[in-house]
Amino acid sequence: MPARDKLEPIEQIRKLSDEFEALRTDVGPPSASTPSTQLGPLLLRAQGLTSVALALLTTLDEVRRTDMSVSRAGLDPLAKVVASSAAAGAELAKSLYFAEWADQPSPGRAARNDAAHGARGVVLPQVTDHLAEAVRQLGLSMTGCRHAAAGISQDRRTTPRAPTPLTSTQYDALQALASGEGKLCEFGRMGSVRVHIGNARVSTATLRVLQRRKLVRVDVSTSLYHGQRITLTEDGRLALTGPRPAGRTPRRGPQPRSGARTAAPLQPGTGAGNGRQPAPPASQSETRRR
Repeated sequence: MPARDKLEPIEQIRKLSDEFEALRTDVGPPSASTPSTQLGPLLLRAQGLTSVALALLTTLDEVRRTDMSVSRAGLDPLAKVVASSAAAGAELAKSLYFAEWADQPSPGRAARNDAAHGARGVVLPQVTDHLAEAVRQLGLSMTGCRHAAAGISQDRRTTPRAPTPLTSTQYDALQALASGEGKLCEFGRMGSVRVHIGNARVSTATLRVLQRRKLVRVDVSTSLYHGQRITLTEDGRLALTGPRPAGRTPRRGPQPRSGARTAAPLQPGTGAGNGRQPAPPASQSETRRR
């Protein structure tokens, strides 16, 4: 699966929704018998997803200042995701605390053990209650991610955007890669990396520029030996809707025909290259005088 930072924001939010759903399933139905050793990794996962959601919210809020297709209303569901995922982590931390307290043995006499057993009966319901609330908050996080992705996608569809300005080389490269057959491959023993796409030619330097501008996406889940597929992003497809930029076309001079005579090279001091005119031939009388 592609790395998270290589995906578009909408795809990152959808992936985050799937991870919240997986965590919610792993927490499972609330049970007082859930050991504390199992709750610790679940808490760490919840905290990691909260940090991812917060990073996405920060990034999209910065994008909103320059990109009118991202509205504040579209980011509200993602802000609620940060709050609900943080609440889920807090509930998991509380359940872990009570589960560890209940798992501790009570050395001593039977009277102390009886007291500890009675206290454990009071603590275990706390574990169940906090786990139930954590499951509910994770469900809210999952739903909030889906609403956020749908809202941002709707904003992009309804807000007109100008195509990204391109050079003629970049436009031709995008047009060649639009077929979806382009691959980034490794060739030769030296391991040189080139773009393979039928009869078209796209340099790796141009590909890197398109990647930095988020116009193309390279599937890094496969190796360069088998070829990493290159596809256009939504901004890349939008850039192709504009006209092709005017570019310089290399021109070739007239080539001499086969069998045609070529002029002899001019000698120094006799050609037009030094601004001098060739001297006229001497007459016969001048030759005899010499």
